[in-house]
Amino acid sequence: MSKNKMRKAVITLFLFASVELFAEEMHLPDGSAYTGGLKDGLFDGEGKLVYFDGSTYEGGFEAGLFTGKGTLTNDYYSYNGDFADGKMNGKGKMEYPDGSFYEGSFVNGLFEGEGTLTYSDGSVYIGNFKAGKRTGSGFVSFSNGDSYTGNFENDMFNGKGIYSFSDGTKYIGNFLNNDFSGGGKFVDKDGHEKEVKNNNGTSVITAKTSASGIVFIILFILSLGINIILAIMLVKIKRKISKK
Repeated sequence: MSKNKMRKAVITLFLFASVELFAEEMHLPDGSAYTGGLKDGLFDGEGKLVYFDGSTYEGGFEAGLFTGKGTLTNDYYSYNGDFADGKMNGKGKMEYPDGSFYEGSFVNGLFEGEGTLTYSDGSVYIGNFKAGKRTGSGFVSFSNGDSYTGNFENDMFNGKGIYSFSDGTKYIGNFLNNDFSGGGKFVDKDGHEKEVKNNNGTSVITAKTSASGIVFIILFILSLGINIILAIMLVKIKRKISKK
């Protein structure tokens, strides 16, 4: 056999083997299975990896790592988006079994940068994240009609912000770990303002109910006063009747 014919035979055999290797499902020692491209014995190019527990990844590989566009699905979430160095890096969307989902930037598998997180109850957060937590400026709209615009730290209201209640009342001022703290003011739906200086530790719920509580106390005092007056008048009438 001439050298040229041998070379053609080797190339044909190599190409045939490459096609077979790509099409054939590889079974790994841990029970996982892979179908896709290989390079230097590592997953490379487009492929699909099915783990022993049923989790799947389908998309790009490079040197054995998830790279480029891909979809990762398991019992906890489904992610579709960018990968780099085997992790979620770049833009993507993560969906959870309870119906909540996140769409935005990822760094090393965590929410980081700008994104939108929609909760299962319909509440929505739009803003910045760092290491998987709401951090920096952001806006959250709650399912009950309340909303918050301002600064976040460690996944909570911290710093300057505005909390708007569904009844039109607003608190404008400082927050500490989701509580009104550090001074601010309440503004009712008619624009009347009330300064609050020593409000350390007042929770959002307490503040929301405090106005209605004050109104109830005032009404109670008024009704109590009216009852006392009526009682005095009744005593006087009885005295007049007894004298007759």
